[in-house]
Amino acid sequence: DKIYVMDGDNYNDVKRMAGNYFNETKIDLLLNELYPKQNREVPDPWFGGIEDFRKVYTMLDAACEVIIKKYIAAQQQQQ
Repeated sequence: DKIYVMDGDNYNDVKRMAGNYFNETKIDLLLNELYPKQNREVPDPWFGGIEDFRKVYTMLDAACEVIIKKYIAAQQQQQ
């Protein structure tokens, strides 16, 4: 199991909610899938234009593709 968050505030919120059950290996910034160990946050496009939303969508889509590929590879190794 893993929880992905989009920014440091979300990370801290999840950490706080987990309390004594917090496990650093179970939570990560989503963009670390694209840029390992760089701890990049997903930019907030809210006050930008449509292009900003498109850029964020592209980032999220790419990160999700990496997660899916890792999951499929792990499933294949178990067989």
